[in-house]
Amino acid sequence: RTLLLGLVTGSVYALASTGLVLTYKTSGILNLGFGGVTLFTTFIHWQMSVSWGFPVWLSALVVIILIAPLIGAFLDTQLFRRLEGQPIVIGLMATVGLFVLLQGVVIKIWGPEPVEVPSLFPRSPVTIPGGATIGLDGLLVLGISAAAALLLGAMLKFTRLGVSFRAVVDNRPVAGLMAINTGLISSSAWALSTAFAALTGVLLAPRLQLLDPQLFSAFIISFVLGAAMIGYLRSLPLAFAGGLLIGVIQAFLVQYGTFRGFIGNIGDATPFVIMTLLVLFAP
Repeated sequence: RTLLLGLVTGSVYALASTGLVLTYKTSGILNLGFGGVTLFTTFIHWQMSVSWGFPVWLSALVVIILIAPLIGAFLDTQLFRRLEGQPIVIGLMATVGLFVLLQGVVIKIWGPEPVEVPSLFPRSPVTIPGGATIGLDGLLVLGISAAAALLLGAMLKFTRLGVSFRAVVDNRPVAGLMAINTGLISSSAWALSTAFAALTGVLLAPRLQLLDPQLFSAFIISFVLGAAMIGYLRSLPLAFAGGLLIGVIQAFLVQYGTFRGFIGNIGDATPFVIMTLLVLFAP
């Protein structure tokens, strides 16, 4: 059961990490504001479903399919595309600024108090082979995360848009000479990434019981960045596998190895330990 719970949470980290890697591969910008985007879109979902009374599934679809991609395209065209050719540190500073800005906007609009985000799925227990039980929502979260990653992989491999994506990743100037609209590809990548950010929040926030606007965005980017680094910020399959690995390790540490000391709960330190090991020992 611990393994399965770890896979459920890890699948959401994995999903988010593919979104982070996608924008890095196409634009060269490591979006440290990913957690802020996740927080902001999740609060929009909460506003629509809880305060305005929209059905939860309808609110989620509107945020994931419409609002989040528009945010991503706006960020690309109005902010990050203007940073092309600038030193990497400038792009990093811009994404950190985005993180702080979106967190501040959320706290200004909705306040600093945690809120409860409704789940998309019923939490009725399901017995799996071996006798362990897990909530139906957990199984559906795992299935949706895996399906979204597989659809992304299929799109990149088998569609014309995917071929254009790969051409821009391999050599952006040459792709432009081949009449590929690199600006459109860049905006599409950011739209997909922010859609994945919104999906991450919609799936993960209900499993955390309470959505804390002061902690959630930092929590997201730490785990997502750890998974993305396992993929060297380049490989989508390795990033996805890294998310699953981090989720499983975290679940076992929380279940069997809670340690309270100078790093607090060691389960929450999992991505930082992995990133440190990668920096020290990865080729």
